[in-house]
Amino acid sequence: MSSFDSKKLGNLHGPVLFEIFKFLHSKHLLGSIVLVCSEWRQIVVECVLNLEIKEYNFKTFLQKELNPFSEDPKASFPCPHLQSYDHVERFVQSTCLFQNLNDLTLAGHGDLFSFELFGYLVRQLQELNKLTLSDVCLYNGRYSRRIRTKTTTVESASESKKGFFAMFRKKKEVVPPAGAVAKNITKDDQRDIVVEFVRSDIEDGPLKMKSMKSVNNLFKLHLFKVNLGLENYENMMKHLVNLKELRIVDCYLEKFSLQTSSKQLSHIELNFSNSNFPTMAISESSQNYLYESLVYLVLNNVECPTLTEFLPKCNNLKYFVGRKHFPFNMKGNLSIEHLTIDSGNILLSNIDTLLKHSPQLKSFEMLNISFGDSHAGFITHVLETIPTLTRLTMRNVKGIQDTSILSQQLKHLEISSLEMLPECKIECPSVNTLILNSTNLLDSSKAFAVMKSREIRELGLSMLSSSEGIASATALGNLIKLDFSYNRKLNAERLREIISFTPKLEFLNLKMTGIGGGFLTHGSKLKTLLLSGSSISNNQLNDLVKCCLDLKRLDIDCCEYLTEIDLSCLQKLNSLDLSETTMKLGTLLTCIEAVPSLRCLYLRWITDQKMACSKEILMNKFRNLLFLDVTGSPSLTKSDFLENITKDFKDLVLVPKTQIFRYETAINPFINYC
Repeated sequence: MSSFDSKKLGNLHGPVLFEIFKFLHSKHLLGSIVLVCSEWRQIVVECVLNLEIKEYNFKTFLQKELNPFSEDPKASFPCPHLQSYDHVERFVQSTCLFQNLNDLTLAGHGDLFSFELFGYLVRQLQELNKLTLSDVCLYNGRYSRRIRTKTTTVESASESKKGFFAMFRKKKEVVPPAGAVAKNITKDDQRDIVVEFVRSDIEDGPLKMKSMKSVNNLFKLHLFKVNLGLENYENMMKHLVNLKELRIVDCYLEKFSLQTSSKQLSHIELNFSNSNFPTMAISESSQNYLYESLVYLVLNNVECPTLTEFLPKCNNLKYFVGRKHFPFNMKGNLSIEHLTIDSGNILLSNIDTLLKHSPQLKSFEMLNISFGDSHAGFITHVLETIPTLTRLTMRNVKGIQDTSILSQQLKHLEISSLEMLPECKIECPSVNTLILNSTNLLDSSKAFAVMKSREIRELGLSMLSSSEGIASATALGNLIKLDFSYNRKLNAERLREIISFTPKLEFLNLKMTGIGGGFLTHGSKLKTLLLSGSSISNNQLNDLVKCCLDLKRLDIDCCEYLTEIDLSCLQKLNSLDLSETTMKLGTLLTCIEAVPSLRCLYLRWITDQKMACSKEILMNKFRNLLFLDVTGSPSLTKSDFLENITKDFKDLVLVPKTQIFRYETAINPFINYC
């Protein structure tokens, strides 16, 4: 290999090696990859930086292991017997061959994972910066299956009782002593044995960990639905000395302390929305590094009695999101600039106290809040209390009554799902994002709000009773994004008039509207057009796409009148959604083939059972795709179809089923701030 350019060789053979790796993983033969890769270590280092591996069959595997005679009814086993499962350990050891790996995701290995495996990973992968674990266990010890005989005691005469209920009395089970002599058992003895799963100590080998050492390279740790004991949590937080981002979502902790040895931990999410309701303590020591490092804190369904003392001491905390259990009686002023309060019954006096302790606030969000009684002038009071506010969001807040919203500073205003603002006067001339979704504002009030906001870039008028929120479209010359979704009274003539005054419009959402076609003219700069569930016809769509040749995303799912379409003019189209369509397979394939720029295709919930074709046709039609989602489409998720696709499309990300791992559905709250 010395006579070759190692970098060039890595680019050539890296994908081949990765396919070998995935094959061995699927067959539980990953121990072999150590030998296969022994001469290719340099190639592995150069070609694999990010790795994501999911295990979908853990529950099936456990169910099968509960019956030791399922595969061979004639088999015999020594009893008592302890069988350790180490194939995941071999797999993890093989993963560590990718020495240049900096982003690793492991999901679905359940109890077969362990805290020792976690320690081994972070010790061996010196370049690993980000580790995501989902639906796994971080308890100590190797997961094992124990087979033992069961015996029952014979009740003494003094304990024996006659009568009707005696027949229901369970006999006490006695576990044989550890030194019991093993004997072979067969299927005939199945009623006399107990099959159970236990964790056994790891006493030797590379996974044995006397004590965890400090880990310097890991910056981001994301844990989703992880069985994590308190001792191991504390051990982890003590030794991850350079941790910058921590996400703990729906993990199993009842009572824990937020503490760290890292001086750089700036982003923390503790989200227990779908699991137990824990109590969190925070160290009051002056050596608490979080006082200086913490910038972003998200707490969901976590109770922390000392939070009112802790938050004022965090000198650099800028973003705070609190859901369900929120502290209001702060013991000092906060440095927070972006504040979100989500869910709960709250007193107006609590909000007032909190705002007065947040003099630097720039963004304030209230979501799913109920005040109980109605309060007039609440929004006006917020704007007067925090004159520096530039972003205000009130979404599904019960009990607000305002007659006016006046601000010269606001850049972003959202008042969605508010039911008590029919005649509210909105005058915010500096606003560039105005969201009025699902409000009961009168048409005149909506029109006034738009007319007084001549810098609008984004306008949301979803779920309204009419399209008259825009009395005159002359104020929309800078509009880029327009949302009219779920507005059944919108008509093409009115929409065409509005769009004629929006030369910069790039995003248009007409999802679930009664709109058809005829609302666009040639020269449109639209890049995203969402027509999901609309009543558009074949001819209307074919004419429509000719007017927006720059489209990159088109959603025409759930459009029942579409049977034959021509998208050949959309040579820049990147994403197409044809889910729940009634179009035939031939039409779909022709449509896809006509758009060589297409990279993402959604064919979800298609019930046509004739969705089948040869490998040669698939190779030709899908040759440019990078992402294909066939969730809920029975004929498209058959094994022969998936086999043809996955075997010949090495770069294609295929989604054959709904997401089942917690990390796949959890939105990253730091995405806009990292």
